[in-house]
Amino acid sequence: MTVHFLMPSFTALDLRKLLPDSVNAFIEDSRAQGHSEKTIYVRVELLTRVNSIVISEGLSGLEDMTRQDIARWLAGLKLSSTSKATYFSHLRAYFNFLVVTGRLPASPMEGMKRPKENQTVPRPLPAADVARLLAIEEEPYRTAVRLALYAGLRAMEIAKLTRENITEDSISVVAGKGGKNAHLPTHPIICEMVRDRGPGPVCPDPVTGGHMNADQMSCRYAYYVTRLGMPKCGLHRLRHTYATKLLRGGANIRVVQELMRHSSLATTARYTAVDDDEKRAALAVL
Repeated sequence: MTVHFLMPSFTALDLRKLLPDSVNAFIEDSRAQGHSEKTIYVRVELLTRVNSIVISEGLSGLEDMTRQDIARWLAGLKLSSTSKATYFSHLRAYFNFLVVTGRLPASPMEGMKRPKENQTVPRPLPAADVARLLAIEEEPYRTAVRLALYAGLRAMEIAKLTRENITEDSISVVAGKGGKNAHLPTHPIICEMVRDRGPGPVCPDPVTGGHMNADQMSCRYAYYVTRLGMPKCGLHRLRHTYATKLLRGGANIRVVQELMRHSSLATTARYTAVDDDEKRAALAVL
């Protein structure tokens, strides 16, 4: 999920002091259900913003919102279709919680359809761009490129990864997307890259030497490659490239799904591009 709100210096705990008790109860319930801390933060920030909006419009708070209020708020969001759908789901989960716990007789979102998400266009990198990225020598960017390209790791997973998580046989992904753990096979290039490294983060903060968070990892990397004249070569596009290369190399799409750690095969399909030459080759067998 893409977070479009700016991350301020105060914490989710600070924000929660501004919210109604029902929201704080919902956040505790979300944590008890095992949602990741990133999801918790997004929910706190989202509900804080919506609560401020409804109060500015004369309502007493979130619990007074009607279906029309919610529809108007959604329509006014200047976000991608995916982000709109995500925020819709968080808000619906909140109102469902209010109903289940007896705080509301019915959800104002009952019967509302989740905003339609536009199909994303696969964006694997051209071979020339991949070659330029693999030529990077400066750390931690050299390591980040290889972890995305040869293991399909997300920025948040790269940021958390330590030398202890990598063996000759497997990479242990701890608390990845959705808070899930996973074990991936180690590509020989990654194994060789970390062989002589000591314990600690494999992509440490260039300033502090400690762990970066996902946003720091993404932003530092994006700034670095933009300075190299490659502004559209983000880490997630390397993940697209990873999936596409696997499929074109003959890997079964179910195997790719497992390696990408997608719960839905349809999600994996969005990461795999089919070019014109492959379409013509498919027709040639008829």
